[in-house]
Amino acid sequence: MQFDTRMLGPYAKRDRAYYHRIRLGELVAEFLASTPYQTEGAVDPDTGDWIVRVRLPRRPTVEMSTVLGDVIHNLRTSLDLTLCAAIRARGNQVTDQTSFPFYGNEQEFRQHVSRRMTGTSRAVFDLVRELEPYQGGKGDQLWRLHKLDIEDKHRLLIPVGSRLRHVAVVCLRVVRPGFVNGGRRRRRSRLWTSSCCSIRQTAFIH
Repeated sequence: MQFDTRMLGPYAKRDRAYYHRIRLGELVAEFLASTPYQTEGAVDPDTGDWIVRVRLPRRPTVEMSTVLGDVIHNLRTSLDLTLCAAIRARGNQVTDQTSFPFYGNEQEFRQHVSRRMTGTSRAVFDLVRELEPYQGGKGDQLWRLHKLDIEDKHRLLIPVGSRLRHVAVVCLRVVRPGFVNGGRRRRRSRLWTSSCCSIRQTAFIH
């Protein structure tokens, strides 16, 4: 089977994104291994709730942000190059309007998608329409990739976030000494419900 050289560009961008994804995983692993967060807990004297605070003495590195941007940009570019390859395969010319069609809603997509895909086959056109690469469509994640690529041109993206891995709810009965009245010592008790949270830092890309 002969390799179609018209797909060399899309494949190269895809592979480059994968390469950067591996590097990003290494950077994130190194960052988390350094324990970049600290947790501390204490009982709130007013409510009796167990309060967990997370401190972040370290922040994600700039290299993590730039590598994430490389992953996103190469994936986004591979879509444009794939569309261009499909147009050239039919012997047509790519114009300055040609690009993989992303729009903010379905109405804009249906109104303008033809302009972005002039010269493609009907099969390719129908396939892209079926993907629905607009906000809220079936291709919403592709649209988000497009928006992240734009965002990366204006500011560094932060590839690290946090989520709660485990929550255990326990009941604590705290008995407080009361006071002596009429020669008899009284004790007051109060039932407190407290959430004890075990938090772990987790890296992700969406």
